Amino acid sequence: MKNTFKKITALTLSILTVGAFTSCNKEKPEDISDSQESSSSEITEDGKTVITIGMTAINEMLLPSVNDFNNKNKNYHLEIINYSKDVEDDDVEGTKAFNALKMALATDESPDIIGLNCFYMAELLQKDMFADMYALMDSCEGVKREDFLPNVLEGFEVNGELPALSNYFTIETAVAKTKFVGEECENWTPQQAIDIYNKYSDSMDFVVTNGDTLSDFMLKKAMRSSVDLSNYTCNFMNSEFINILDFTSKASIRDEDSFVDFSLMTEDEINAFFNDRETCFINDKALISANEIRGISQVVANWMYSGFGGEDVTFVGYPSEDGNGAVTRSGWMFAISEKSQNKEAAWEFINSLFSEDAMEEIYETTAGIPVLTEYLDKQKNNKDKEDHKSIYHSLFVPINGYEDEMYITEDVVQKLYDYILSVKFEPYYDWRIDAIITEECAAAIAGEKSAEEVAEILDSRLGIYLSERS
Repeated sequence: MKNTFKKITALTLSILTVGAFTSCNKEKPEDISDSQESSSSEITEDGKTVITIGMTAINEMLLPSVNDFNNKNKNYHLEIINYSKDVEDDDVEGTKAFNALKMALATDESPDIIGLNCFYMAELLQKDMFADMYALMDSCEGVKREDFLPNVLEGFEVNGELPALSNYFTIETAVAKTKFVGEECENWTPQQAIDIYNKYSDSMDFVVTNGDTLSDFMLKKAMRSSVDLSNYTCNFMNSEFINILDFTSKASIRDEDSFVDFSLMTEDEINAFFNDRETCFINDKALISANEIRGISQVVANWMYSGFGGEDVTFVGYPSEDGNGAVTRSGWMFAISEKSQNKEAAWEFINSLFSEDAMEEIYETTAGIPVLTEYLDKQKNNKDKEDHKSIYHSLFVPINGYEDEMYITEDVVQKLYDYILSVKFEPYYDWRIDAIITEECAAAIAGEKSAEEVAEILDSRLGIYLSERS
């Protein structure tokens, strides 16, 4: 059965990704400074020491935290250095602003704090530009090591030091009914996924995702396993990558089949399309559901429980050889410049991002999974609060033409909680690498080049890219 579920959200996701860079350049509140020069040695009129936070674009979500810090702190005043201020308007991805920030970090004009989208943080780690925040965490008041989810704190570490932090993260993964894949397929290998595909692809759609095609799904982890960011090398001529790329290029699903033109459909046809999509897993018309976890919420309850009619599911994840099928992404990351003369003041601000008010905001909005155990536990235990029960742990599931009310069970909540704690958190991946690999793989998916030819090109192209960043 050819996959009828189309990539209807891909354009939206692309727009949102670009928006992460472009929407930050809006007009700021008047009380937020937008200096292009470091002013960490300055003193304000009311006697406060000025500290600076450098960003490639203004993060609107951070502004309330900056205002709150400045209103409450008696000793320090935080100013933002916006490195996109004097670059051209065509700097959509912030590359020129990032280069300006990198230059500043290498000079005496370095900002005290660096606030970056996770896309960029990986490139700076090897340059020894950041202070070890463990020393500050251990000696100052505030959040402590034991407050963090253990796997998350381990992921933020580099060689035993803590160069950067964020207060939330997300997980991309996939689930399937256990009756089809078995428990042994948890964090399955590429060969297990190929075997299941060959078994069921004629009778049901193999993968219904948040915008990805079969090739995206199969290659997501294989791409990364071919790159060694610690040594800035790559090896795409390995058999795993070539075998998976060869499989996806020969499979029946193609990118050209992945777009639905709703303008050519009647209202009834559109309604039928979405109804089929909502019930495909309940009715065993599709096998794998890939999605994003942003916390223990109603959305996830729908995805991994009610969407499957309450049947047991297995976290298959993305096919991988290392037993880690999840792809993780950090929220905005913050670090302290090694050159800063105000490290304790800088830590005071970063520590404020883990305050009760800041973490409650993440908890309430489910912007992502909170990195502090206390707040993930709070989400998990909402089922015990009657006023939250309908928000977090119940759904109306359309089955056989009517709505049945289903409540997520304690076992499912615990399973999700345990899974969040089990994933390998990898916050420092350079996401531009994925874009390069995907671009080159398209030729093999279209049948224009062999998997071996694409692997050879990637070893050359990415080898140069990685060498330039080493």
